[in-house]
Amino acid sequence: MKVLCLSACVLVASAAAASAQSGAPATSRGATNWTGPYVGLTLGYGSASAAVETRGLNGPGAGPVIGPLFENTVNAIRNDRRPGRLDINGSGIVGGAVAGYNYQPNPGGGLVFGVETDLTATSIRADATSIGSFNEPSRISQRTDFVGTVRGRVGVAFDNVLVYATGGFAYARTATAATFSGANGGPVAFAGRSNSLVSGAVYGGGVE
Repeated sequence: MKVLCLSACVLVASAAAASAQSGAPATSRGATNWTGPYVGLTLGYGSASAAVETRGLNGPGAGPVIGPLFENTVNAIRNDRRPGRLDINGSGIVGGAVAGYNYQPNPGGGLVFGVETDLTATSIRADATSIGSFNEPSRISQRTDFVGTVRGRVGVAFDNVLVYATGGFAYARTATAATFSGANGGPVAFAGRSNSLVSGAVYGGGVE
């Protein structure tokens, strides 16, 4: 049986203003200038959700069939013995590093443009168990090892306060495991693991 992670999202909370530019932004003649590079660290708590789809096998490699119907995993999904799709949720500690560069055409106010990248390690674990039509448990779990983004930023500066929107590309490494057991402690019909690098879009905003 193939276990496919369809989607995952992680919400990362920064412990501090991770994009603070090594202190306050530079000033020139009393006007704040946001132009320049910056680095920072993040630490917080994150949550993740995923929709995991299972697809049965009915040929070589399908594994043993078990009672009471002695059917393969394809038919077990069709007959609601096993979940065709299972939503899982979890949370954990997150922490990492961020770096970027801002450009402000007119110091002291107006538009600020930038690029930013970050990489975050996580301890997020998500899992769920489904009970099938013959009281057979099916457990699926997923671990998120790390999350990274590469984003553009555009904002409006009000002297030393920046309000911005951001968006770009996100990626994450996940490990998914599934165990399908028989009823009342019966034999394991399937057990497997899959590692994936998933990607998608990310967007948001903030104030510095």
